[in-house]
Amino acid sequence: MCRDTILSEASGNILLHHLKSFQENDIEALMSDYTAKSVLITQDATYIGLEEIRTFFTNLIVYFPKQKSIIELDKMEAINNLLYIVWHAKTPTLVMPFGTDTFIIEHGKICQQTFAGQLTFNKKN
Repeated sequence: MCRDTILSEASGNILLHHLKSFQENDIEALMSDYTAKSVLITQDATYIGLEEIRTFFTNLIVYFPKQKSIIELDKMEAINNLLYIVWHAKTPTLVMPFGTDTFIIEHGKICQQTFAGQLTFNKKN
């Protein structure tokens, strides 16, 4: 097995674009990272294609309002076209002490992704 722990410039750019687009709540920019054949697997469901992945992000992003959310990257590991991140976040409506994504990037797009996280929603008074 060939192990290349240096994040390629192209893969790094896709990851940075993805993270920035999420933080900016820019669904269109976020979706430009995927293809019609992309797959996103989460703890709740599997999303295939642009329409299903868009639905996932549209429903999730409302809990991460722009300029009111703190998202911090704890770890990033890259081997060839495989990227792994661990992160945590705090927003006005939830605390997320642990989140993780794995990305497989091919031809400048996210082909496959997994996401899992512990989301604790703030209780209403």
